[in-house]
Amino acid sequence: MKWFEIIISWTFVPTIEIEVRLQKAFTSLASIGHAAMRDAAIHHARLALARAENVLELPEDIEVVRKLAKFANSVNRMSSRE
Repeated sequence: MKWFEIIISWTFVPTIEIEVRLQKAFTSLASIGHAAMRDAAIHHARLALARAENVLELPEDIEVVRKLAKFANSVNRMSSRE
C-alpha cells in the first residue's frame, strides 16, 4: 500500500478525488477479513487523513475525507469484536 501513496504524492495533486479514492481503497482492504491487512489499511488511512488535513483547503473536502476515514476505523472496531 505504501507504494500507492508514494505514487500519488509524486503527482503533487492534493485533490478531494484522490483522497476519497485512497480512503475507499483502505476501507475495502480493511474489510477483507485478514488482520494484518486490516491493521495496515487502518494505519495508512489515518496517515492519509493527516496528510489530507494538511493539504486540502476547503473545510467541506476535509470533512468528506474525515467521514470516510471514520468508516475505515469502524471496520477495525467491528472486526476486533468478532
